[in-house]
Amino acid sequence: MLVYYFKQHWRLLQLRQGPFAEHLDGLARELHSKRYCHKGSQQTLSIIGRFSIFAQMQGIDSASQIDEALVERFLKEELAPEGVFKYAPRALRHMMDYLRSKGVITTPIEKKSYDPDEDLLVGYDEHLRKVRGLAQCTRQGCLRGARVFLRWYREQHPDRVLVDLLGSDVMNFLIETFSQPHSITWKKRLCC
Repeated sequence: MLVYYFKQHWRLLQLRQGPFAEHLDGLARELHSKRYCHKGSQQTLSIIGRFSIFAQMQGIDSASQIDEALVERFLKEELAPEGVFKYAPRALRHMMDYLRSKGVITTPIEKKSYDPDEDLLVGYDEHLRKVRGLAQCTRQGCLRGARVFLRWYREQHPDRVLVDLLGSDVMNFLIETFSQPHSITWKKRLCC
């Protein structure tokens, strides 16, 4: 299926290198069946081909050895110095999802870290949903702002508990946050 996207023999040989090579045709078939645009699929497959060569140079000889850490290294070490590749993270997500769907790699088990504000934020989310009637996407923005504020408060006042919060703390947080380059939407939502 790769020949549908690339006609040059040398390009096909170049793409079919490294540990992902044996899966590239399958991914190309999947992109085609999901009706991804031709140019977008070419970009995705090109980035993945380049990743496969990078992985091979790192000593990876099987797709089962590919993990999120290797993907991050590729983005930071290989692509970042050359400029912005805005399609690269999405392309590599396609690759990882494909490998997971075929059982080549497993889904990483997320270790949930302790969040001292989790109970408070769950209660706040419930208030936003039940009392204020906000949609999920709006609530997520409010929760993100609340989490940023709580983190800031703990950093500024490590010796104080949340019950000791003052109005001046809120004002100082807003002044500090507004001095940073955030969007107008983010600042408005933060004030809510």
